[in-house]
Amino acid sequence: MKTTSSYNVSIALLLLLKTTFMSIQAYAGNTNVALGKPVSSNAALSNSGLITDGDKNIKDYTQGSTGAIQWVRIDLGQKFSLGQVKLWHYFADARKYHDVIVQFSNDTTFLKGVTTVFNNDSTNILGQGIGKDKEYTEVDSGKTISFPAISARYLRTFLNGNTIDKVNYWTEIEAYSTGTNPSAFNFNLVPWPQAVIPGTGGMSIKSSSRIVATDTSLLPLANIVAGEISAITGINPSVIQQAYGLNGDVVLKVNAALTGKYQCTTNMDAITTIEGKDVNAVAMGSVNISQLISSNGSLPKTYIEDNTKSKYSELMIDVAREFNDIHSLERCIIMCRLYKIPFFRLHITDDYLWMFQSTNYPQLGVGNYVLNNTDLINKTYYPPYTQAQLKALVQFAKDRGVIVVPEIECLGHSGRMRHDRPDLFGTAGVNNVASDTFYMAITNIIKEMAQVFTTSPYIHIGGDEGGMASLMTYPRSLPYLTAHNITTQNQLWIDFLSRMNTIVKGVGKKTCLWEGYYGRTVAQALTPKSDYLIFEYDGYYYNPFDVKTDGFSMVNVPWVPSVYNSPADNYAWNMWLLGSNGRTPDQLPLGDSSVAGGSMVLWQVTGGDAIPLLRATTAARQERIYNTEANKTYTDFQARFNATDSILQKLFKPISITASPVGFIVPATGQNCHKHVIGTSGVTTFTIVNNGDVADLVISSVAITGISASPYAITGDTGEKILKPGKTRTITVTYTPFTACVTNGNYLTLTSNDPVNPIIKSGLAGSY
Repeated sequence: MKTTSSYNVSIALLLLLKTTFMSIQAYAGNTNVALGKPVSSNAALSNSGLITDGDKNIKDYTQGSTGAIQWVRIDLGQKFSLGQVKLWHYFADARKYHDVIVQFSNDTTFLKGVTTVFNNDSTNILGQGIGKDKEYTEVDSGKTISFPAISARYLRTFLNGNTIDKVNYWTEIEAYSTGTNPSAFNFNLVPWPQAVIPGTGGMSIKSSSRIVATDTSLLPLANIVAGEISAITGINPSVIQQAYGLNGDVVLKVNAALTGKYQCTTNMDAITTIEGKDVNAVAMGSVNISQLISSNGSLPKTYIEDNTKSKYSELMIDVAREFNDIHSLERCIIMCRLYKIPFFRLHITDDYLWMFQSTNYPQLGVGNYVLNNTDLINKTYYPPYTQAQLKALVQFAKDRGVIVVPEIECLGHSGRMRHDRPDLFGTAGVNNVASDTFYMAITNIIKEMAQVFTTSPYIHIGGDEGGMASLMTYPRSLPYLTAHNITTQNQLWIDFLSRMNTIVKGVGKKTCLWEGYYGRTVAQALTPKSDYLIFEYDGYYYNPFDVKTDGFSMVNVPWVPSVYNSPADNYAWNMWLLGSNGRTPDQLPLGDSSVAGGSMVLWQVTGGDAIPLLRATTAARQERIYNTEANKTYTDFQARFNATDSILQKLFKPISITASPVGFIVPATGQNCHKHVIGTSGVTTFTIVNNGDVADLVISSVAITGISASPYAITGDTGEKILKPGKTRTITVTYTPFTACVTNGNYLTLTSNDPVNPIIKSGLAGSY
């Protein structure tokens, strides 16, 4: 059943994150939303369907029990904003009925969240509280009960006989919604919230408006919200820290006492207040402003009740087999924020690239080359992300309510580790996990990662596509196997996964691992099960029904549908359909709590190609994870997505930079340093474009930055410093070949008034 709510639909932009999972629709105020809905009872009914068939004829009644307390319950099918109920009992002889109670709840059992709108049980014989309403005489026009708008799915009404006999009779029950059909508005919200009830009127964000942070912890978010409003509307609200807001302000506030996750209200003074139990909750609530605000700054009066069905929802990017620059990852985080994806996972190590700078083991990553690059002369080298870069990325995400989760492949997919430090990780085709040397090194690395990825409650240790067979005879493994009395591959698997879990727990994180070659027998030996989160991608190695039976929680990571399937295919998928890579998927019961959530993954794609692949498919997948009971069609989703995708484009940096030509240069002596340099002729033209459609782009500075910028010079600069939407500026950079190796990390760096990315770098050599 859908629960009732005490919130008034006239409140503007009210968003409340709760633990309910049904969607709400608001219909015209004269709509009887109980018509034709199913009826149940705690006792026998002669014909329950007559109670909601719309027929109020005296002969069209349902007979219930005799001499006993009885209730009937109507499932409205979804959550509605309700303001009125009409009751008809058998009314031919002007009888009165005893102990009439009318209640609403979103809990089918009515054990919690109950709102009583009528009660004439003056002695509390029903145990629902002493009623203050009076008994009334039944008439053919029925009994009308009006009340402030509440949000509910289930209606329950009690009877305890009447003044003529002891029988309970019902003729008709009607429930009327409030508000306006949301289809009359352009409510382009993705993912679709649990409940949307439009009001009338609204407020306007103006240049005099302020984003008010009531605590210093909210100042970064306040700047994000102001920047998003600016990018969408061209209006530039200021940011201030104080305890209250004024007319036209947006106020951000942490309120740990909230029963729900977050709520947003606009009062009669046109002050929008976003309150959340924590900063992340406020961040998620503020997304609705970006999705609802129009280009002129107006916000509709709206009630939104919201919560994600899943405990875990993520976007994962593989940055260890194709290079993705930091700015591309920032764009992914911006997309995660817009679509309320709380986790952003980096597959940060693999066979080709090690993308985490380890201060303990700086040799890791010295052999970083892109996937399948066999050109030994013109090979591209990509240094690991520095810890400073990753810490900045974690903060960038945190400011937007997104958490960055690291994944380090600890067994298979670990070729870069073994090639760069074979003394630590072995040469057996997988990491030598039968070695105390391995555990010493991996412990130090995990500790480093925990100090960088401070916001993440998880560390993913990989675990798929790697076996133990080679280690059972690997000479460097034999002493460990003997010392630990390990004689089978399964025993080694159990030892490895258990020790890794201890290491991860030691830094205060939870262990994530792929469904892998270890299989069910190994998994059953792992304890406690609550320490692990299993990422199911196929189900062949560890069937999801077995995962459930064995007591693990799992995340659904389907290979099909994926980013390479259509958005419609992703929208047709459900979170409990697991396994899709060459076998018939398993359908777990909808709502099964063993499925913690879902994921969208992108493998082996460079940063520039990531967003075009992800933007439509990820939004479709996320709506199916976030609100599993939205009951929306793909056509409806597509219309909403088209609007939010245009917002996403505005939130991405309004400035784009393209370079031509792009190629390789070998230093004058012919010495090959395996470094990528822009401009085969030594001259590169950069074209800067303002992609926005509202605001001017003000470029305040252009400079060459990096470790060794001396070989480069800006030799041409045409265009305006202030770029109108759609206008361009051209900058020419000349590179003078020299005999030393080209140094990594040189950039053409632009500083602008871009509210999302005020400093933008375009690579000149090495890492970009």
